[in-house]
Amino acid sequence: MSTRAFARLGILTLALALVVPGCSKNDNPLSTSDTTSIGGSNSIDQVDLNQSYGGLAYTDEAPAFDDPQLQSETRSMDQNLMAEDDEDSMVAEDPELRDSPRLKRTYLRILWGQLDSQPGSDAAAPSTGLDWSGSLKVTGGVLALKRTILFEWPADHLLPRSDRQSLSWVSHTGPHFDGLLLCVLQRPDTTGSYPEGSISFDSGPYSTTIDLADLDGLDRTESVDDQGNAISFEGKTLSDCPAGFMRGYWVRVPGINGGFFRGHWVSQLGAVRGHMRGRWGVNEAGERVFAGKIIDRAGKVRGLIEGSWQPEQDGMGELSGHWAAQSGQIEGEFHGKFITRSDLGLGFFRASWSAECGAPVVDAPPDTLPDTPPEPPTTGDSGR
Repeated sequence: MSTRAFARLGILTLALALVVPGCSKNDNPLSTSDTTSIGGSNSIDQVDLNQSYGGLAYTDEAPAFDDPQLQSETRSMDQNLMAEDDEDSMVAEDPELRDSPRLKRTYLRILWGQLDSQPGSDAAAPSTGLDWSGSLKVTGGVLALKRTILFEWPADHLLPRSDRQSLSWVSHTGPHFDGLLLCVLQRPDTTGSYPEGSISFDSGPYSTTIDLADLDGLDRTESVDDQGNAISFEGKTLSDCPAGFMRGYWVRVPGINGGFFRGHWVSQLGAVRGHMRGRWGVNEAGERVFAGKIIDRAGKVRGLIEGSWQPEQDGMGELSGHWAAQSGQIEGEFHGKFITRSDLGLGFFRASWSAECGAPVVDAPPDTLPDTPPEPPTTGDSGR
């Protein structure tokens, strides 16, 4: 894939938007209602692109669809929940933040490395490892760390913080990627306006400065070399309606019409709340469509999904869809981008989702470590 292709690849809002206001830890985005079924009788392996919602049955599945790759990645993502979570303590310790009636919280997710790679895949593109060690500095607000993303400890780690306006780390990537999920907090001044400011990212391969006013809705990806390494920034300011992100694999399969997708349904804090799986291709009417199913961590069905996709170039394209409850009521929509690299058997998609305001939300445990400690990730689970 060309350098220009990576620069155009949009990595949409990942781990950024919130399900409930105030950065609640009870943030499962998956909503449903129990009435008459919209589904057919097809299994998840029998998606029919000529039928509504693929003709899928509205039935439960094995956790993570019994997919070893999704299970392995979920364990890795669970382990990253052990990263520092200093937002609540930061607010509690600062009277100016704690007592502010209109505290603004903007979530920023930064990924760097081989963004379309598949951790654990033997088909990952070869690349020269990069040292991404660097720092972030913010003016006009304070910076709270929410999660590290696929850091391989102890080689990748955070450095001690000297103040609430900066953050430093050590990170090296090979055929995969690392990243950070952050929250920029701002309080209004005496006039009710939020202060002007910026956030600066500085590392060996790449440096930039972004105005805080430009973070909400930020969707920026740039190539850093001709080996496929890139960096992406996604931003979202907290709103009153449930929202979040999806990420996973969008793979073209030789010899069939289109291919398959599978991935994670994730909270704003980076916690996996469920999984998704389905098929994409062209139906008999010549329409580019996809259909699939969303399940929670236990495998309980939480919605059927359908939508459309449009190719761009260099294996890239856009996707747009929605999910529906068993009653057939559409409860939310999502938009994103995908890339397929048929020469390497790779493909990736990222999308932001938003639910209907007031849609019922399935109860979920707090966004903490699971009751059973996750298994240590294998070498293939690394973000390196």
